[in-house]
Amino acid sequence: LKNNVKYNYPGSRTKDGILDFVDRVSGPLVRSLSSTRLFQHAINRHDVIVVYVGATSELKENLTAAAEELIVHTYFFSASREVLPKELTLTSLPAVLLFKDGTHFIYDKEQDGELKSWIKRERFPNVFLIDSYTLYAMGESGNSSTPLTV
Repeated sequence: LKNNVKYNYPGSRTKDGILDFVDRVSGPLVRSLSSTRLFQHAINRHDVIVVYVGATSELKENLTAAAEELIVHTYFFSASREVLPKELTLTSLPAVLLFKDGTHFIYDKEQDGELKSWIKRERFPNVFLIDSYTLYAMGESGNSSTPLTV
C-alpha cells in the first residue's frame, strides 16, 4: 500500500524481481533525472524506461496518471532536454519517450492513441526471457508482435 493505493506484485518470483518492484513503487511515481549521468545510469540499469521532457502540461498529468497504474511494470522519469543525448531529435515539447533495446520511441497522440495504452503496448523489450508472468502480461497488453525467448 502507498497513499491508499494497493500495488500487487505481478512479476516473477525472484529476489531481484521483488526488490526491483519494491524500489519502483516505494519511490515517487515520476522520478527526476537532473543530469546526463543520472540518465545514463537509468538507461543502463533498466530494460525499459519512460521519460517525460518539458514543462508542466496536460501530457505530464496524463503520464503521472498512467504511472500510478503502470509503476508496477516500469520506471517513469522526467528530464530536461539537456539531460538527453545530443543526437536525439525532438521536434516539439512536451514529449514522452520510451527507451528500450538501445533505442527510443517518441509518443505521438495522433498515431499512438491514448498514452497509457501506448505505454502498455510498448513496455516490453523486443526479446526477453518468457515466463508465466510475462506471457500473461503480453496477452493483457495486446502486444503480440514481440519475439520470445523461452
